[in-house]
Amino acid sequence: MFTDQEQATLRRLHQLLDDKFNEVASFLAKQLGLANADKEAEEAIERWEEDAEMADTPPTPTGALQRLLSEHHEISEQILDIRDRAIGRDYGDHSPEDN
Repeated sequence: MFTDQEQATLRRLHQLLDDKFNEVASFLAKQLGLANADKEAEEAIERWEEDAEMADTPPTPTGALQRLLSEHHEISEQILDIRDRAIGRDYGDHSPEDN
């Protein structure tokens, strides 16, 4: 399904996504005075993703948390783009820019 290059890129992007999640969780933990804010980070990311899907244009980050959430969203989108190209190739929806 994925080319070797896509697999390498996906590994890198997933690591970046994990790192960005940790940044969001650390930021929230500091802001909220919590030892662990993983749950809060998941909720914030989910809300940002929902807002991004509903909006005609992606939300504009206005603060540090929004910037981190926007960066997380962008990494997620890159992962989905690679997946969509691979699926398109597998099902015959191949276009020149997929190369």
